[in-house]
Amino acid sequence: MGWNLGTKGSKMAPMSTDQIVNFLRILAWPLVVLYVLNRFHIEISNLINRVKSITGPGGIGVETAEEQRKVEETEKVEKLSKELEDVRNINTRLQELADVTKKSAQDYQLLYHFEKTYRLIFGSQLQILKDLEQSSEGQELAFPLLRYRASGWYEKGYALSDYMNFLINSGLVEFTSGPRSTIIYKITTMGRLFLLYLVANSMFLEKPN
Repeated sequence: MGWNLGTKGSKMAPMSTDQIVNFLRILAWPLVVLYVLNRFHIEISNLINRVKSITGPGGIGVETAEEQRKVEETEKVEKLSKELEDVRNINTRLQELADVTKKSAQDYQLLYHFEKTYRLIFGSQLQILKDLEQSSEGQELAFPLLRYRASGWYEKGYALSDYMNFLINSGLVEFTSGPRSTIIYKITTMGRLFLLYLVANSMFLEKPN
């Protein structure tokens, strides 16, 4: 049986068992909290130092600074990876553009060469080029010589070597050594492209000799 504290000068009334139990219940939770704080104060302190945010009722949860740091690092890595991928894509596109530009420049130079060659080439030289296109084995000098003499340049003093060298120096014709020390003339890949260019652009293959 306990005692109930009264006012000054009054006698203490005894406390019932229920009152004592209720009193102990009131003291229980504070005592438990004090014990936990005292027993685990280091761990609680570390946790509090790491806490970044706390979600309230309805979505109870605790997000620590360490977890947030990991999330931020992951986001940074993903962002950096995307930026690197973008850079690689840009470099690839620039390389493709450079290749196209280079090819366009080469095509332009080739077209310019064809136009210039067409302005300077004689009709008889064009005929020699067409003859060589039809001959897979090439031709000996005797065949171009007939075209040369029929053109009239022999009488005008234009040397055969200069006449044939124009085709060779323009990259349209090449020559190799044949049997019995003969010279074999063959059309080159550029020579074939030149003829195709003339046909594709409806340019006359019949020109003055």
